Amino acid sequence: QAVTLTVSAGGVSSSTTRYVVVASPAAPAANFTNAPLTPSTSTPVTFTSTSTVGAGGSIVRHVWNFGDGSAPVDTGTTPTVTKSFPAGGFNVMLTVTDNLGRQSTKTNQLTVIP
Repeated sequence: QAVTLTVSAGGVSSSTTRYVVVASPAAPAANFTNAPLTPSTSTPVTFTSTSTVGAGGSIVRHVWNFGDGSAPVDTGTTPTVTKSFPAGGFNVMLTVTDNLGRQSTKTNQLTVIP
């Protein structure tokens, strides 16, 4: 991208042009943890997004799908959510969106013991 600076004083002008590289921040990378790691039935599980995005970017949306048939939960910029599960195995999925509209998805398996 060409950038030109022009300075004028006393009827005299001077300009210089330089070329700069403008780049987008690195795309988001979805990731999350849960605590406890292996919960028992009806124990609240807290999921925490550990997702990253390059410098200058920000994550503006977290959408959680718990793999239990319930509707996805959009927590916006809040990186945590808590939920209880019945016994079984669940594929929990997090989709993050950055301020440029780019998305990334991560799925982790959760085993809930009786």
